Amino acid sequence: MRQHNLWMIAAWMFAMACAGRPALCDEAALAPAPSNPEGEKQVVEGMKREEQERSLKAGEELYKRGEYALSRERLQAAVQNDPRSSEALLFTGLAELRLDDPKRAAAAWGRLEEVTSDPRLAQDAGRMRTILLREVSERAAKEAVAQERRLSSERTDPRAVAVVTFRNAGTAEYGALGKAMAAMLIDNLSALPGIKVLEREQVQALEEEAKLSGSGLVDKGTAVRAGKLLRAGRVTAGSHADWTASPTHLNLDAVLVEVDQGQIITEGKSEALASEFYKLVPAVAATLSAGLNQPVSGLEPETKQKLENPHTKSLEAALAFGQALDALDRHDSEAALKACKEVEKADPNFELAKKKCGFVPLTWLTMDGVATAMEPTAFAMAGIGAETTSYVVPAIAGLLVVGGIAGGVAAATSGGGGGGGGNNNTVGGNNPPALSGVSDRTVGAGQTATIDMTCRDPDGTSTTITNGNLPPGGSFSQTSGNPSTGRYRQTTNQGEVGQSFKVTFNCTDSGNPPASASANATTRVVAQPPPPTPTPTTMPTPVPCKSTGQVCGSPSQCCGDQCGPSFNDRATDVCCLGPGQRCSANNNLCCTGSTSGCDCGPNGDQCCGT
Repeated sequence: MRQHNLWMIAAWMFAMACAGRPALCDEAALAPAPSNPEGEKQVVEGMKREEQERSLKAGEELYKRGEYALSRERLQAAVQNDPRSSEALLFTGLAELRLDDPKRAAAAWGRLEEVTSDPRLAQDAGRMRTILLREVSERAAKEAVAQERRLSSERTDPRAVAVVTFRNAGTAEYGALGKAMAAMLIDNLSALPGIKVLEREQVQALEEEAKLSGSGLVDKGTAVRAGKLLRAGRVTAGSHADWTASPTHLNLDAVLVEVDQGQIITEGKSEALASEFYKLVPAVAATLSAGLNQPVSGLEPETKQKLENPHTKSLEAALAFGQALDALDRHDSEAALKACKEVEKADPNFELAKKKCGFVPLTWLTMDGVATAMEPTAFAMAGIGAETTSYVVPAIAGLLVVGGIAGGVAAATSGGGGGGGGNNNTVGGNNPPALSGVSDRTVGAGQTATIDMTCRDPDGTSTTITNGNLPPGGSFSQTSGNPSTGRYRQTTNQGEVGQSFKVTFNCTDSGNPPASASANATTRVVAQPPPPTPTPTTMPTPVPCKSTGQVCGSPSQCCGDQCGPSFNDRATDVCCLGPGQRCSANNNLCCTGSTSGCDCGPNGDQCCGT
């Protein structure tokens, strides 16, 4: 058995070499081994596990050293050997983020959501993917608008369908239904085989970037433009309205446009009582399905059921869902979470809303912020740079930013010192973070005061810096992590001379419960001294050159002539003419040293050469 295994190892190594350069290998060179399928399988699987572990650990170490491109290569090899490795997928997403590729990071973490057995990690990855996918959509929208001239002449994908936000043609009370019903219709049409319905966030980002939101994309021309930018062969656009007819009624009108031909394929119209609004989307979906050459009568029962899904019969839940989507489009996590609570209260069985609300980020982070928030979890799983193998509290990395909200409020209400002083609040044995770099500034009016700060938690958890009292002209930005960094800038003006502005900065860690530190800084604006009066520079008075015939001391004094005796005056040095220059026989100013008089040229009026 031992000899058989050795043969298997050699054969596996030979096969790996052949995979890279098959032309150099000859299958006939592999002699048949003794038949033992189960043993062969165990040997190969064991070697794959060893290779996966080596690749994973190498990728993690390279990531920790900041060699992200090399780290990604090793991590991709680890995922290839074990596609269900949560640790490898988590680190792969981090490496992609550090290489500024949120699309690939989102793909890795999407796979992580599917394979992990830890619901906390799945939810955390889903929340961060919400941010990443929005970033991907916004980047794609910017690129599409920049390339609009080229895209407008190219053909679109006939399988792709885009559904845009329905414009509100009624009262503001029902305005949120536009995004809610668009999301419902996208989900319904996604059940149809053979078509690809674009994500709502992708279409929304394009609407905002191309400034199409105001039109609601109702007119055919604008819908065609949107389809070209989205590379979607067909676009659905429309509007909804409400009117009081005792009781209130609602209607939903939509058109399906063929983008490349610029033709309206079909129009869907539905009307219902406000209390029966849930009939609107299924009715329009059925009409559009027929326009997509898939009439309801020919659909499989399961597909038909999904196409006609009303989602919820609660108007309150639908309105709150639309408000949540709108808040997410504005990157307002707090408002989105609040609206999601209203959805759950109105209809806890609203599955589409539960899916969206389950992954609302607790705060909106930059790409670096997402990576920084997820790193503690990854390092804990790998056992590098962490003292524990459990998740960084509170429970999931997505909650790392909660301390920046709740803790910031606690720190702000506890007062603070002046001139960079502040409070450090120890909570439940959790050591407070250290906030440094905050100090007073004195600037001249019109100048900008800048304060750069860092915050580090001695317990190793991620920290977040907040500022809630910006004065006029003030701005603040920060990146969460350990350490976290922040920059405060305040642009002043002449009207603020003699004034002082006090600002407070709070840093909160992600302990359980969170601990915080705060510090104050004062910006004093003083009069800007006038600029010094420039001393005029005295320029030397230019000396005019001398003309032909004037007495000279050197050739530099003459206006392009030579200086020496002339045939007209052989005793005095004057500015005289050289060979080839025009002269006059009556007043012969040719230089005696270089010419032989004024008698040359076609007309005999040029100085002759010697």
